[in-house]
Amino acid sequence: MIKIFLNLPIWVRWPIFLSMSLVYAYFGPNIDLPSRVLPALIMTAMTFLCLSNEAVVLLARYFHSRQKDEEVLIICDQAHALMPGNYNILLEKHYALMALKRYEEAKTCADRAAEIAPKVWLTWYGSALAALWMNDYKGAAASAAKAMELAPCNSYCLAARAAARSKDDPQGCLEDCARLQQLGKASGTSRMLSSRVHIEAANFQAAREVIDRIPKRFEPGSNDAAALAFFKFSQNQFSEVLIICGQIPDAQRAADWFLNMQAASYNRLNEGALALESISRSIAILPDQSRCYKERALVLADAGLFNQALTGCKRGQVLGNKSSSRKAEAYVRFRLGEFAEMLECTQPEIAKSPKSAYVHALHSLALAGLGRIDEAKEEAVKATELHDLEALAWYALANVYFKREQFDQAITSLDTGLAADPHYRFSYQLRAEAHRCAGHETEADRDQSKFDQLERQFMANINDA
Repeated sequence: MIKIFLNLPIWVRWPIFLSMSLVYAYFGPNIDLPSRVLPALIMTAMTFLCLSNEAVVLLARYFHSRQKDEEVLIICDQAHALMPGNYNILLEKHYALMALKRYEEAKTCADRAAEIAPKVWLTWYGSALAALWMNDYKGAAASAAKAMELAPCNSYCLAARAAARSKDDPQGCLEDCARLQQLGKASGTSRMLSSRVHIEAANFQAAREVIDRIPKRFEPGSNDAAALAFFKFSQNQFSEVLIICGQIPDAQRAADWFLNMQAASYNRLNEGALALESISRSIAILPDQSRCYKERALVLADAGLFNQALTGCKRGQVLGNKSSSRKAEAYVRFRLGEFAEMLECTQPEIAKSPKSAYVHALHSLALAGLGRIDEAKEEAVKATELHDLEALAWYALANVYFKREQFDQAITSLDTGLAADPHYRFSYQLRAEAHRCAGHETEADRDQSKFDQLERQFMANINDA
């Protein structure tokens, strides 16, 4: 009987309680004092029962505010056993699971809450949020669309839909970000998403304008910090990226993203052991959703550990990161000299990321390896036009000239690439070969020495990482 009463909606519980109160108030004065004790106790118990749902939610929120989310789970599990139809308890459990980075379980709770209360926007928003952290952008978009139907002017729903659109609908993402700016809500989220969309579309000037709106003082680990780190990485300012990412403790929710950026920056700075250390920390935080498997494959490939690198690519595919895994595998195949397999990876990515200079550069290297030099040059030129700071783009163009025995043009391309990114050690290696073929022994020895120095730096302690 109590369980049935607890699962009644609040608009049913309170009328029952009030009607019983009226009955007692009417008949109570005609009963002697001892006879009123039992009804009074019953009414007191009924009061607690009527408030029990709200009390559980308030208690869960109190423990959540104190970051005692394990206790929140215990409270919610006990309450859910008595009140399986209460969506608020499921939502509180969802928030606790999100804080504990147990995203799959959190999405299950939110989905169950949405089944119980399909007209409540918070349930769909919770499902979209969990899906985003699982990199399930398609599922997130579907849940965010439901939330927007129920609360079309809600900034949280709008931000969730913008994030879900950022992968497959960049224009829609920018429109949602513009609406957020107009509402004056979630400014950090809109700046982070819009700047990233502009960078991925090779529109760096627009991205810079967004970054310029970031306040001078921002909280470490915030969306503004993420936006600034991603932009500076695109501009080859890797040391500054390390400063931003180094301020984030591993316990913070977005720590794995910042660790991935940190690992990528260490890799570009030829610090292989430090890159692997950051990757290990990220995987320890989120072994089933880590973004670092791609970066791990790149580092291992440069270290000559190709089997382990390919295993990392497969792991990323299993976790649903197919696009990034294909890019990583293309790079590993390039290091192995397996150009046909490399082309199989780059062809679908060209269609998916037509504005990515990195993808066009990989595609160029694959085509050049198969002897399709004219096509390779076209792809390399396109890569340099899309992003003139991408070191691999200039390397790919120099590779085409080198295969045509146009050594002076190859050297010029590598000069440009190294001016943009002086840390890219493979450019020194190719430039040394081009100088030697052109008869410039002194320059060749100097570049080879620089490559050897950076290679030793990259490989130092890498087996211990």
